[in-house]
Amino acid sequence: MLPSNVSALVRRDSAPRANRAKSRATRSPFPRRVVRRSAVLLGVMCVMCVVCVVGAITFGWASTSGDLQGQDLPEIVWFGPSGIVAIGWAQPTDPPGAVSLRLDSSPAGASATIGGVSRGRTPLTVAVAAGRHTLTLRHPDVLDQTRQIDVGAAGADVSVSLWRRRPDAVPLQPLYPGATLLDARFLVGGQVVVLAGLRGQTSRTESTGGREIWRFDPTTGREERLTLAGDAALRPSVLTLAPDARLAAFIAPGNNPAGSAATATSSAGWSGLLSDSTEAVYVAPLDAASPVQILYRSPVPKATGKAGGEHIVDIVWALNSKRLVVVTRSDSDPARARLLLLELPRDGSAAKGQAEELVVFPAEVVPGSESWDPSGQWLAFIAHVPAGPGGRDLLSLCAVEVRAGGGFRYVADLGSVSRLPAAPPVGWQPHPADEAKGEQLAYIGALPSTQVGTGPFDFFAGLRQTVAPLGVFVGIVGGSTPANTAPHRLGTATNIVAPVWRDGPGDGTLLGLVHQEDGAIGVRSVDAASGKVQDLDVRLPAGTGEGTGLAARWDTERGRALLLTRASNAVTTTSVRPGPLAVWLVSFIAPPETQALVGGTQP
Repeated sequence: MLPSNVSALVRRDSAPRANRAKSRATRSPFPRRVVRRSAVLLGVMCVMCVVCVVGAITFGWASTSGDLQGQDLPEIVWFGPSGIVAIGWAQPTDPPGAVSLRLDSSPAGASATIGGVSRGRTPLTVAVAAGRHTLTLRHPDVLDQTRQIDVGAAGADVSVSLWRRRPDAVPLQPLYPGATLLDARFLVGGQVVVLAGLRGQTSRTESTGGREIWRFDPTTGREERLTLAGDAALRPSVLTLAPDARLAAFIAPGNNPAGSAATATSSAGWSGLLSDSTEAVYVAPLDAASPVQILYRSPVPKATGKAGGEHIVDIVWALNSKRLVVVTRSDSDPARARLLLLELPRDGSAAKGQAEELVVFPAEVVPGSESWDPSGQWLAFIAHVPAGPGGRDLLSLCAVEVRAGGGFRYVADLGSVSRLPAAPPVGWQPHPADEAKGEQLAYIGALPSTQVGTGPFDFFAGLRQTVAPLGVFVGIVGGSTPANTAPHRLGTATNIVAPVWRDGPGDGTLLGLVHQEDGAIGVRSVDAASGKVQDLDVRLPAGTGEGTGLAARWDTERGRALLLTRASNAVTTTSVRPGPLAVWLVSFIAPPETQALVGGTQP
């Protein structure tokens, strides 16, 4: 038996041990500080989830309503080691001197970013500072667009038509069965002029029948034939309408003395003016009561097939509809081309003096291949060289400065005539960033041919040549030194055609067409600085652009393009006669009110 003092000591010691064993059996295996931090973190996550849900609902409602301006936006102020310190609601503040900017787009619902800050979806009204801003619009069904907008002291109202990724494409048909389309281009104001050949006419420069000019309005679908004074007896070899649709110019034989100018009223008819002695350039207003002018008469008698003969093969209106460039071709071997500048009389009287000769060179200009730069100072065109150091039937891109004593530029070789495009493969930059360097243009040219073999034992590999791919090039016309005029290839993109600068002044993006693997035609963008190519996920309807020599004439302001192809081109030992056209009107913006076409109606 233990002493009383010892038994008391045992009782005091055993009780804590029992309690400690019981505590160890029920204690969590994690340290107490870990549990506390986990609880805090779980609480933070729960609060963040609530904030995100509330913010998403608020932002979604505001975005759907189309106006985020003035809405309270959730803002998390600061996170600390013990959790959220504060949650506030940010109220957008207007900049000093803010004015109202109304934004709208077609289609609506495009997200708008101004100066890198998202402002909501169109239509919306926001407060901005007066001045220039960078606006970016995005929508899943259209191409992103970035442009500079100027906001005045009274504010601004901006409406933008965005380019759809699935544009409309409708074919333009000649009015009469058996007729052919010889040309199609945009007029000032966005209307389309179509040149039709009748009774088996198959060439833009060889006439075996009549020609008619039709004007088509893509917005209303209205079509009308444009008549000239006495045109019932008119059988011109070239007929073209001025960009402002006020005057038409054409080529026909005449009987006045060489080099003279004359006028004739519509009442006199054409029978007394036409003969087979020399060719003349006539200018006729669409008003039948106004006089018809003989603006220029060739000093060389018509002598088909004889050495020394010369023919007027094309007329090119200037962009301002006040000047013309006349293109001639000689019957000599090799052929010789001349470009002449004619000024329209300002007072409506007969023309005086001779034409101003711009350039003469030993090749021929392909009719319909001319392209003006936006300033109207330079005219680019394609020249056909029947034989040269690089082979036979080659194409070259040239440019001439349209003024007395102006310059001439041999820009680049384009390849074989078998790749002749249906329209000029040239895109002029609307306004160069550095005007001192000259006018910048992008063009499509053939790359050097490559040989393809199947291996080291393919002995016939050298006999097989692949079709030369097409590359995108950029050059400067009118530069003062070879360093700033030499063209350079843009990136490594191939087989892109119909280049055009996308958004206007200062923009450095090119658009072009390309045949997809599935046969459809798509659109690519090419960055002019880096050469980076982007597939814009644009697809034209099936069947659009069938034929050879795919090309386009663009109206970027209205989001339209005329796609042109040819079934064939006639090539002789001395000349190229472009064949009839197939034409599609492509609308990247909202469709017109009606789908009426030249020569028919699209259901």
